[in-house]
Amino acid sequence: MKKINCILVFVLFVFSLNSFGQRKIFFCNDYTDAAEPINAFSQWSITSTGAIVKILYHNGKENINSSILNLFIDKQDENKKYQHFYSTWAMPDQTKNWSVFEYKFTEAGDYRVKVEDADNNELATENIKIIMKDPDNSSASIGKKVDSGVSVTSSDYKEARIIFSENVDTIKGSALTPTNEFKTMYDEGNKHVKLNKPSNLQLNEFVLVKNGNAFNTNEITMKVYSGTYYNTFLETSKINVNPDKDWFCFKYMFTKTGEYKFELFNQNNIHIATGYVKVTAEKSKHKAYQ
Repeated sequence: MKKINCILVFVLFVFSLNSFGQRKIFFCNDYTDAAEPINAFSQWSITSTGAIVKILYHNGKENINSSILNLFIDKQDENKKYQHFYSTWAMPDQTKNWSVFEYKFTEAGDYRVKVEDADNNELATENIKIIMKDPDNSSASIGKKVDSGVSVTSSDYKEARIIFSENVDTIKGSALTPTNEFKTMYDEGNKHVKLNKPSNLQLNEFVLVKNGNAFNTNEITMKVYSGTYYNTFLETSKINVNPDKDWFCFKYMFTKTGEYKFELFNQNNIHIATGYVKVTAEKSKHKAYQ
């Protein structure tokens, strides 16, 4: 198995648009093209092998005007004082109002994360709590732990459905372009274009999952199949979700044409939903250049 944050799928963190009116740091699995954090939490549970967290800095409405961004991570000691733990720097794209770092947390504790500009002016500070997952408690995961007293059965997911879409409203949790077929074009004669050939696709599309009530689970297991009668097993991955929400979405990278089946289960292996989608690639009618 592999964690979904190492691939591409991911649950979207719902936040107010006003968050982007100020400088802010998000701790997330991934982010959209519009720099919206996907699966963002201030508390994470990790295994003994650690977990990579994307540290997304948003500069409000202004583009970043500093040639360098400095990242400082301080860890709280036994006296509740923050001590320097790690630091790095990056050269941001100054045509954008956001930048992203990655850090692999391997130790439990309370951390303070700070972003400064090239002149060491503090731009934003946020705290993150890292908890080491109990190896005997498979339900532990990112975010809030589900109350063990909540009884969940298959009837809780009778309204659950999987919706495939190129675009998703990440505030309302609605599919803007729902489809049962993702289409792309390729140019077989163009030696400069390789990504969208049928044997080498890179289609990163949204998968939206909706339910009539809260999912009441921290972790979703996703199984993906393809081929004739969906008899080719592709992968099993884990998706960390907010148990109080009745929807979540993630992005999945399709690398080949064909027909796909997605199956989702909660942390107790109760079936949530099954979805089907086709991926096709048509040859471009435009004349290729050499």
